[in-house]
Amino acid sequence: VKQAVLEPLGMKESAFEPEPDLARNLAKAYMWTYDGRTFEAPKFQLGMAPAGSMYSTVTDLAHFVSALFDGGRGRGGRILKPETLQQMWTPQFQKGAPSGYGIGFGISQLEGHRRIGHGGAIYGFATILSALPDDKLGVIAVTTVDAANAVVNHIAQQALTLMLAAREDKPLPETQ
Repeated sequence: VKQAVLEPLGMKESAFEPEPDLARNLAKAYMWTYDGRTFEAPKFQLGMAPAGSMYSTVTDLAHFVSALFDGGRGRGGRILKPETLQQMWTPQFQKGAPSGYGIGFGISQLEGHRRIGHGGAIYGFATILSALPDDKLGVIAVTTVDAANAVVNHIAQQALTLMLAAREDKPLPETQ
């Protein structure tokens, strides 16, 4: 996966195991308890790669989003055909539905625009990649606090909403 996908996409700081250079730069993540205590999240392999346990940076994820916007072409050439991406961005179990789950991507609508995304979480981290591929707008939101998926999802949605308003020269909506 690293040689066939990540490197051609320009994702030089991404891997499915904590390689020494990646581990050295990994942010400290924290978990919390109901009584308000926090502690550093444990680090260990889940043994599920490539269906989890990906180590990456927001810059590398931005390279990935750029390749999606360019029809599957990364810095090192084509990784996917545009028609393959379109199939990945089509709900697979509810044919004709505007939302659902495609191949590796959740599909929904945001203010009438097609939205794709994929989130992840592991002890102490929560991440979302959310994009409007037809508009070539995307957001990557990351936190180092456990169980904060709703927070990063909200930040990503607010950011996309603000970007759409700015691009369409509309007043910026109130954010929550």
